[in-house]
Amino acid sequence: ARNVAFHDAQPQWLLQHGRAARQGLESCTSCHVQRDCMQCHSSSGLRVNPHGPNFDPRRMAARSRAVCASSHLRDPLDGR
Repeated sequence: ARNVAFHDAQPQWLLQHGRAARQGLESCTSCHVQRDCMQCHSSSGLRVNPHGPNFDPRRMAARSRAVCASSHLRDPLDGR
């Protein structure tokens, strides 16, 4: 059994997983694949915005454009 904070049999873990993902997405990707996230966090899924409060897309893109490209098919800052 995994001893992971958001897989600990808490009934509302789904509502709390975003915080864990923002703090350390690597721990999520050790078991989950992008397809798992995209079921909710995509325009063809449930369209739930994965970005937390006060998210600054320009700051994130300046740090690593590759991180944006891992989820976005087109550059979200392109303006089109």
